[in-house]
Amino acid sequence: GKYEITLDYEEKLDGGMKPFIEVTVKADGKTVYEGGLLELLDSDKIISFEGELHEKKPLPITISYHMPRDVGNEAQRTYSDFNVHLKIKKA
Repeated sequence: GKYEITLDYEEKLDGGMKPFIEVTVKADGKTVYEGGLLELLDSDKIISFEGELHEKKPLPITISYHMPRDVGNEAQRTYSDFNVHLKIKKA
């Protein structure tokens, strides 16, 4: 059936990397979020989407992180430490 799926980002430690990272979240091959890691860690933003879950068919959820090519040396020696909480609730 249909379920509400949420991803909530929780920052553990700010090592200065979050302004340089872009995040893409796809569910079953469809993009449900594109934006910066900074937005996810510095606000109450929660990624929320609806998906169908079936007993014998998985719902692939893919989270991709990338650093744009135009980011230079300013990202050296930075890091980011965070948790992603996945919640699934019957819609």
